[in-house]
Amino acid sequence: MHGLPLSLKCSLPALAIVTICGTVCPTADFSELRFIDPDPATGTSTAVAVPPGFALAHTGIILPVNRDDEVVNEGDAAGQAARVLANANWALAAAGTGREYTVMLNVYAANEAALAAARGRVAEAFPGPTHPAATWTIGEQPRASVLVSMDCVAVAPLRAPDRVTRFLSHQLPRPYASAHVAVMPPGEVLHLVEPIGDGASLAAVGEAADRLRRRLEEHGLTAEHVVQVRASIKSMAEANGIWKQIAAALGRELAPPTVIVPQQASAPRPASVEVIAVRPGARGEDAEATIYPPSR
Repeated sequence: MHGLPLSLKCSLPALAIVTICGTVCPTADFSELRFIDPDPATGTSTAVAVPPGFALAHTGIILPVNRDDEVVNEGDAAGQAARVLANANWALAAAGTGREYTVMLNVYAANEAALAAARGRVAEAFPGPTHPAATWTIGEQPRASVLVSMDCVAVAPLRAPDRVTRFLSHQLPRPYASAHVAVMPPGEVLHLVEPIGDGASLAAVGEAADRLRRRLEEHGLTAEHVVQVRASIKSMAEANGIWKQIAAALGRELAPPTVIVPQQASAPRPASVEVIAVRPGARGEDAEATIYPPSR
C-alpha cells in the first residue's frame, strides 16, 4: 500500500448551498490516504483507507449526457464511459476537487461488452498515483440508450465543518432539483435503509422517504444532513419518477445527490431507498479510517 503525496489549498467561501464552476482547489494533506493493492493496469485498488478528519464529496449518478441532457455516443460504450468520467470530473470540480482525488468509483454497465469498455476507460483515467477502489455492476440503465453510468466519492476541501454542502455544476444538466455533488464533513456517518417492495411504486418510494425522515429525526438529524440517496429498484422503467419523488421528499432548494440502480438478483435485501447522513463533529482520537468499498 502507498499514500498519495499531494497537498492543495482552497480559498472558496463556505456556503450551505452553492452553484459554482471552476478549477480544482482542494485543501488537505493527502499523504495519509492508503491505496491497498493498487493495480496500474486497471487503474483501481482493492480498497482505499481514508483517515478520520477528511471531507468527502459524493456525486449522484453520472450519465453520458451533454449540457442539454441528451445522451451522447449512442451505441459506443467506450465513448460513453469517457463522457461519464468527464462529467464526473465536472461534478467534483463544483465541490472544489477532481478526478485525481477519487477514492471510490461505482461503475454500472448495460452488458458485459459495455463493462469491458468501461474498464478500459477507467484504466486510462487513473494512471496513478490515484487508484480508487471500484465496484462493477451489470444491469438495466436509467435510460434505454445509456450503456455506462457511474457515481464516485472523492476527498474534497472542507467548506463547512458543521453541515453538509451541496453543489451544482454549470457544465451538467440539473437532475430534478438534485445536487450533482455534496461534501460530507467529518463526523458520525449513518446508513439508513428502508425497503420499498418489489413493485417500487412511486407511492412506496414516497412512504419509504417519509420513514427515513422520521428515522433521521430520531437521531436528531434532518434531510439537510443527508449526503447522498441511493435507491435500488427492481425495474428502471420508473427511474425518472422515483428520482423526482426522492427530490421532492428529501430536498428543499436543492435535494441530495441521488443514485438509482437496478436491484441485483443476488442482493441480500429487497429493493430499497438508503440515505447516507452525517452528524458533523469530531470523531475522537480512536476513530477508525473509512474503508472503500464499504460493506453494506
